[in-house]
Amino acid sequence: MTDTIFALAIPDEALSKIIPSESVIFLGKKNTYALEVGGEELMYIAKELDGNKVKLDDTPDRLLLEDNTVWGNLSVSYVVFFGFTKTGKSEIEKLQLLGFRDYGFGTYRKSIRIRATVSPPVSISEEQLQRFKRSRELNFYRPDGTTRTTDLGRLIYLPFALAIDLATAGPQLTLYGMNLLFVTIKPGTEDGVRR
Repeated sequence: MTDTIFALAIPDEALSKIIPSESVIFLGKKNTYALEVGGEELMYIAKELDGNKVKLDDTPDRLLLEDNTVWGNLSVSYVVFFGFTKTGKSEIEKLQLLGFRDYGFGTYRKSIRIRATVSPPVSISEEQLQRFKRSRELNFYRPDGTTRTTDLGRLIYLPFALAIDLATAGPQLTLYGMNLLFVTIKPGTEDGVRR
């Protein structure tokens, strides 16, 4: 099952009648997830870091769903674009203090263990939805090892994508070859080497 998560929040007064007010929740389009484990850590990370650079990674078999319970490990990624600047260095220091590991090329990751109870979705007006900066899709898997349900809409486009890739392969390879030719032979040299 895939759900679009549009907020990490603490329930307000109205919502705390349904969900315990001390819980941190994922508000999703299909469900609401009351995080019993991992919620406070995710909320702390959300407060400390730039939300536009945070990505939730859900590699296969990491988040399991059964009997209205979700559990597993959620990988949180963060990208520092310019680590050599003062701002970039302070971001890196903050990431290290939060327990993120450097995976190279400015990418930092941390795995957070979560456990959540699944409830029906909370109704939110379109006006409230517009206030959320961005949404993130999470995939949930069954513990019996079967994969999530397949999105048939994506399968319909697969033959067209393959046909376009095959049709444009020749021109793409030609352009790549020309690009390599221009890079290796520089103007003003006999064999590409200046003396």
